[in-house]
Amino acid sequence: MSSFMRLLVSLCLSASMVYATDEPTLSPAEQKVANMRARAHGGPAESRLSGTEQELIQAAQARQRAYAHGDCAGWAVYVSDDFRFIDQAGHSFTRDQEMKECQLPLPPGSKSERVLTSFHCEIKGNLAFLDYRIDETQRRGDTTYTRSFRHLDTFERRKEWTVSYAMQVQIFDDPAIAKVDPTTYATFVGRYENTSGVVDLITRRGDKLFGQEAEEDTPTELLPESSDTFFIPGDPARITFVRDQPGKVVGMVVHIPDREVRREKKVK
Repeated sequence: MSSFMRLLVSLCLSASMVYATDEPTLSPAEQKVANMRARAHGGPAESRLSGTEQELIQAAQARQRAYAHGDCAGWAVYVSDDFRFIDQAGHSFTRDQEMKECQLPLPPGSKSERVLTSFHCEIKGNLAFLDYRIDETQRRGDTTYTRSFRHLDTFERRKEWTVSYAMQVQIFDDPAIAKVDPTTYATFVGRYENTSGVVDLITRRGDKLFGQEAEEDTPTELLPESSDTFFIPGDPARITFVRDQPGKVVGMVVHIPDREVRREKKVK
């Protein structure tokens, strides 16, 4: 991985899971998006699943739903006493810690919706491993946040199946690549410096745009999300080029969702 990409990855701060205590109320547009996600990331057809697999999937859905709605006792039914959860930031939580987190009140008006899809199950004796995708949409007032995770549950069959370990990573779906005239890339080429003196290079090779931290680094291709905003596949960071009033490129902003990270001035 090039230094430029490592820099962007390091700027992408992990976000903790957010839950709501009341039932989601989705607009028709939001419900349509949820249905499209479910179809796009759907798991194996239910008719092809064994009885145990269906049982584990239903347990995962019920557990996630209970936690999201603040039903802490209902959530606890599905996890063992020695349950441990590792979140996308690498933090570890015990069953008691998760219960305390579940019981925290949330701001009035917070509503969330979760869609669980793309299930994959492996059963090995008294152990079962179930991983699935979670698409979470949370609304706080007029603001909507969306995040996606890949979640893994490790079930143990004692008297019945319960989750003993769980972990997840946040995943980022790439946007569609915009149709941009590559001849415009020439206006982005140059050296960009931030307030601490770090210089990034933007270069062009044919019809492609690249970024790198230093001349000796391997360039990383930047793909257009729009005419002035670019991304790296699999990375949530965005690079937006800034123009002055006449339209000349004078700088760029490196940012991640919901927060600006760093401004850089074009120096050459």
